[in-house]
Amino acid sequence: MKTLFCALFGLISFGLFGQSGSYEVVESNNVTNIEEYESAMDKADFDAYRYVAKRRVLQFDSGVVIELLSVEELEANGVTVDRSKAKVFDPNMKESSYVWKLAPNGYIIQQFEYSGKSKSRL
Repeated sequence: MKTLFCALFGLISFGLFGQSGSYEVVESNNVTNIEEYESAMDKADFDAYRYVAKRRVLQFDSGVVIELLSVEELEANGVTVDRSKAKVFDPNMKESSYVWKLAPNGYIIQQFEYSGKSKSRL
């Protein structure tokens, strides 16, 4: 009975805190390990990158493209999401287009482009 309770609690907590079902792989680019991307996405918390009513596109360095479902889509599907972290899409704002990478440890890394020190003239 104790084992059944622990297993049931584990399934419930995974459903509450996991990101499974909160994204869609739209381009696999013939990557042979797409399951590793899905596993990493299932563990990651992308609520702060979501839009309320629009999907956000994540472009990986390998060519994999994943769309984060909007908060409205997730709520309609009964998926728990922290709405307070989401952003409202503004077409007038320039969106930063980051490149993402699947790290060897199974985590997703956001890559930034660094162009060196800027020098100011006085």
